[in-house]
Amino acid sequence: MAYKRIVDGPGVWRSDKIRRAEPIWIRAEFANLLPLALANGVFECDPGRVYADVYSFNRPDITPDKVPIILDGFVNVKLLFRWQADGKTWGFWVGIDKGGRLPPASRLRQGHEPTGPTPPPEALAAFLANGHLPAPQPTAAPSEAGEFERRQEPDRSGEIFSIWNSECGSLPRAKKLTNQRRKKIHARFSADPSFADNFRSAVQKCVASPFLRGEGRQGWKANLDWLIENETNIVRVLEGAYDGDPQGVNHGNGIGNRKASGAVAGAPGKYAGLRPTLVAAN
Repeated sequence: MAYKRIVDGPGVWRSDKIRRAEPIWIRAEFANLLPLALANGVFECDPGRVYADVYSFNRPDITPDKVPIILDGFVNVKLLFRWQADGKTWGFWVGIDKGGRLPPASRLRQGHEPTGPTPPPEALAAFLANGHLPAPQPTAAPSEAGEFERRQEPDRSGEIFSIWNSECGSLPRAKKLTNQRRKKIHARFSADPSFADNFRSAVQKCVASPFLRGEGRQGWKANLDWLIENETNIVRVLEGAYDGDPQGVNHGNGIGNRKASGAVAGAPGKYAGLRPTLVAAN
């Protein structure tokens, strides 16, 4: 459950701790997560619960595997203190107990708002006193501006992952957004800024293609990895190369009579899940 909390705009915008938080994309999430705090500034800091409460409804760009990265990033800069109590992991937003940021004590005494366990004072003090904050990331030199901007591009791999699983129908669902998948999706966006829209259309065409949904001779099915493997596969799908005949034949696209080679389409191991090799039929 999330609650109404006051966000100190200048405090967030000028926060030296937020400026040090890494990776950079998590910084905007501080204000987004702050309303999780109960009336004494603590919240149940389980990543699965945080994802369900904050991100599951309207943030397809934040997948469950990103939530621990966000929470750890704020712990590293001393914005978030975590501890165990009553068999649960709790979090406390450091500094949220400053005047005006939480409900007044009178509301707490009257029981109008729920509270969580009090952060252990000694452990909190030790946490704040221990170690040094990471140095802020330096501003890129003008000659590096292009590369710097590329590094700051938002990670939209979670969006593509969600599109696949929501649109794939009978095709194999993807279970984990791995780093390798992230890299390939990022490469597709670099080549095509409209990749998300084209990807959704391609997934829908895959589902409508008898061949790509496994009705060919070898029973091979298209999957997420095949569709993001390179720039060619999605283009061929969008151009209709796999429309119609369950054997992968499309006489209207100039390809001619083609079939999937079982040497690749049906083979396990390193070829599993990749696009079938197309060879001319005899």
